Amino acid sequence: MTDPVLGMVMLGSFILVILLGFPVAFTLMAMGIGFGYVSMQERVFDLLVQRTYAVMANDVLISVPLFIFMGYVIERANILDRLFRALQLASGGLPGALAVATLATCAMFATATPQSSAGMADPAKIIQSHSARHRGWRSLLRNSKATPRTIRAASMRKSAR
Repeated sequence: MTDPVLGMVMLGSFILVILLGFPVAFTLMAMGIGFGYVSMQERVFDLLVQRTYAVMANDVLISVPLFIFMGYVIERANILDRLFRALQLASGGLPGALAVATLATCAMFATATPQSSAGMADPAKIIQSHSARHRGWRSLLRNSKATPRTIRAASMRKSAR
């Protein structure tokens, strides 16, 4: 089987197996071993052992479970919600207080999280729930993920009234 044909068969079977409902990680692992055996025969098992050892020897990956644990602790202890509320009360007299509290909370929380997309999911959820309590903001925030620009614009409009 030529390489382009093998690639197309892999892609088609990957999509089929995912649509059947199998988890992505197990699908990729099984397809990698299966199609690796088809194209490289017995060498695929040597490569599997070598790559497994290389991942286990990587010192940087030790921090992944610790970051997951830290996110769990922050979520369960309600630290982010209390931080946002304290910053919102502290900047209450400023125009755009919600935007100031949002930016400060996200900046403080971003120092403790490894990736911005994962790190900003919790602040966006908390900020959106706080923002939705204000009259007239529910329709504005329904389609947004509480970005600082959206909150700042809405906060400035609300403070101008």
